[in-house]
Formats: sequence, C-alpha cells, structure tokens
Amino acid sequence: MDKPQPVTKAPDQPDATDSAQVVSVAARWHVNANPASFDYLIPTQLEFTGTNPLTIRYPAGKRFSAAFAREAISVYSGTVAIDADFADQQRPAQLRLRVQACSDEICLPPATLPVPLH
Repeated sequence: MDKPQPVTKAPDQPDATDSAQVVSVAARWHVNANPASFDYLIPTQLEFTGTNPLTIRYPAGKRFSAAFAREAISVYSGTVAIDADFADQQRPAQLRLRVQACSDEICLPPATLPVPLH
C-alpha cells in the first residue's frame, strides 16, 4: 500500500497565472518557505531541467511556531502557487519540486518530487 504523500501537484487553479506551478500540502503538514527562516532549514525550491526561468516568485510564507525553534518559522501549507516566468516559447524539459515536509511532530527526509508541466 502506498503511503500518503504530504506534498502533491494540485489541480490547476482558476485564478492562477499560466506560469504558476500549484502544489498542495496535506492537512497537518507544512514545508519551509523560500527563503527558509534559518540556514539549517531546507527551503521549498523549484528545479528545472533544460531551460531555466527568467524569474521565480515564491509566495510569502505563513508564520508557524515549531517546538524545535525559539522563533516562529515561515512555512507553506494548503495550496501554494509558485510562479516561474520563461522567455517566449521556452519551457523546461522537466520540473521538480524540492521540499522537506514536516508535521508538528516529525520532519520527513528531504524529497525531490516530479511536477507535471501544464
């Protein structure tokens, strides 16, 4: 039986831009925002094969008080849209999302997830 995945590709959102890659973070889970709050945290990051984007716009994270940190950290939860702009007619051959999913109790090992292009 497959284990549930804390982070998956979300269905395209009607209000998302054409360049947005939308991911869904399961309930009770979060991933670190980009930039991460501390050097030792792994930020959420889009990785491209082929053509690199002209710009990437990560959304602002939400503040989360973790038991392991003295200060609140910036995280993504729920549905997250990350925009990546490419030169005209250019698209990456592959797109991956690097994340480390955590709950209030544990952090999973970092993972690189394939993201279907739309």
